[in-house]
Amino acid sequence: MANIISSYFENAQLSLAAYAINLTPGMSPADYIFALKEAGMATKQAEEFSQNYTILAPTYTQSLTGFSVTLFQKNGTTEKFLAIRGTEPGSLLDWLNDLALFAGLLGPVITPQYDAPPGVRIVVASPDWSKP
Repeated sequence: MANIISSYFENAQLSLAAYAINLTPGMSPADYIFALKEAGMATKQAEEFSQNYTILAPTYTQSLTGFSVTLFQKNGTTEKFLAIRGTEPGSLLDWLNDLALFAGLLGPVITPQYDAPPGVRIVVASPDWSKP
């Protein structure tokens, strides 16, 4: 049970970090912590996260669809995490995209971020919340 909770906690932190603005590899520790705090992390949480995860690629944001991702690596391991933002609450365009996707009006032609390129597998969280 502890491993499941740890996994969920790690995923939650990565999800929150995805909302940090302008994360770039090699940014100063102070700027990294500041960006994480602006995204909603507590000071201690941001400090620990910045010590445990390296930014491998700058945050990519596609302005038309609102799609935004950041690539992190867990320090001391080869584990990499692609943290994807959800809906931006203040973005009307993001909400409209979500509504159109929900209604089945948009597909990979208009929203290419949902179409995996060859050789890439998209992993969707299990609906069984007892499994990480």
